[in-house]
Formats: sequence, structure tokens, C-alpha cells
Amino acid sequence: MNRIVVLAVSVVMVLVVAAPTAFADRTQSPPYPIDETPLILPATGDPNAYDNLSCEFPVSVVSSGMEKPVQLPSSFTIIEAGRETTLTNLDTGKQVTLNVTGAWLFGGVKDEPSLLKDTFTGTNLVGFEETGFVLLEGHFTRITMQDNDGNYIVVQQLTGEGQITDVCELLS
Repeated sequence: MNRIVVLAVSVVMVLVVAAPTAFADRTQSPPYPIDETPLILPATGDPNAYDNLSCEFPVSVVSSGMEKPVQLPSSFTIIEAGRETTLTNLDTGKQVTLNVTGAWLFGGVKDEPSLLKDTFTGTNLVGFEETGFVLLEGHFTRITMQDNDGNYIVVQQLTGEGQITDVCELLS
């Protein structure tokens, strides 16, 4: 009897976790190739620098692979990626190639329509005020809200389980 209960609970848990992705409209669009044009991130202090995606030196970012946005039945969207990204310190030439295959789930928070929740699973490259330019490996979430001027305010800083690696340190 215990085995039947455990099996039944296991099946229900799998369905609860898998159902939102299984019922997503995956026919929306096929995966598409990522633009392989190098993106140059100016150094910190450069007037053209991206606040949360800069190091003390300019960085070249070149990605290849595929990605696909998937709109879920809820207000969430998943960006599924399978890419290889090469980062280069343009001052020294030091390179790091990363397998960035994570998923980014984003959308409104249930019962709190003014809040936006970002969930990162797997391996993702991100840049936030509280972290700087980092490589996430694991499962992390962050919650923001948009003010009347269109600016995003951090409500919950990036939290989760896994490893956070400073990209600028990797390239130093």
C-alpha cells in the first residue's frame, strides 16, 4: 500500500512540475540562431558602458547556438537557450568560452501584478546592480517592480542555490 501511495504522489509531483511547460504553446516559433555579431561591452567609466554589464576593461561577447522564447498559458515566458559564448578581455586578449544552456523564466507574480519575477535555471550570463556581470549556475530568482517613470526597482535581490561567478574576475 505504501508503494502505491508513494507512486501516486510521485506521479502527481511530476505532473505539477512538468504541466506548465508541457502545455506551453511550443508551436509559436521554431528555435532560431543567435546573432553571432560580436557585442562589445565598454569598460566601466565609459559613457557608453552598460551599468551592470561592465568590467574595468572592454569585453567582447560572441555567442553561437539557438534560442527559443516559449509563451506559457500563464503570464510567463521562458527563453530557452543552447549557446556557446566566448568572452574576451580586449585589453589583454584573455578569453573564456562558456556553455550557456540555461533557461530564463519571466513574468508577473500571482496576486501581485505590479511585480515581475525572473527565474534562472541552469547556466546563465546576467548583470544586475547587486551582482555585477556574473555567470549563474543553478536556480536563482529576482523580483522587481516598475515605477511610474518606467524604472525597475529591486524588491528581492538575486537569491537561490548554486554558484555565482564574477565574469570580470574570470577575464582578469
